[in-house]
Formats: sequence, C-alpha cells, structure tokens
Amino acid sequence: MLAVEIVSVGSERTDHAIEHGEYADSGIPHHWIVEIDPRPSLTACHRAGEFGYADAPAVTGVFTTEEPFRVRLDLDQLVQR
Repeated sequence: MLAVEIVSVGSERTDHAIEHGEYADSGIPHHWIVEIDPRPSLTACHRAGEFGYADAPAVTGVFTTEEPFRVRLDLDQLVQR
C-alpha cells in the first residue's frame, strides 16, 4: 500500500530515481520520499497508471493526508536535537 523512503547521504540518486521506478513498477500505490537535510521534507507520490508515479510538491513543517490513510506528521520532529 505504501513504501516510505528516507533518503540517505550518498544514496540520493538510488532513492529518487531507481527505487522510485522500481516501486511504481511493482504496483505499490503510494510512495513517500523523506529528506532530512537541510530541513525535513516529504514528497508524496501516487501511482498514475502507465506513467509511474505523480509526485506532489515537497512539504515541510506539517504533512497531512487522507490517502492512503489519514495521518498528520510533524516533519520537524524527525531531526535529532
């Protein structure tokens, strides 16, 4: 239903391009890409038929959605203090 990818330093290309395409090809309906640096952000992607994923703009601060389930995430809480 959902794959969540936390982008690691040194694996940005793999996380954004290769795995993004592999998850779409596998039929996973939703894929979220979480970046930690420089500020936590989340890009929500959903399957768009034969074209793979359609990516929403990256969100910082608070992320809310109803799909694939209702959730509210305070992304700034992902940073170690």
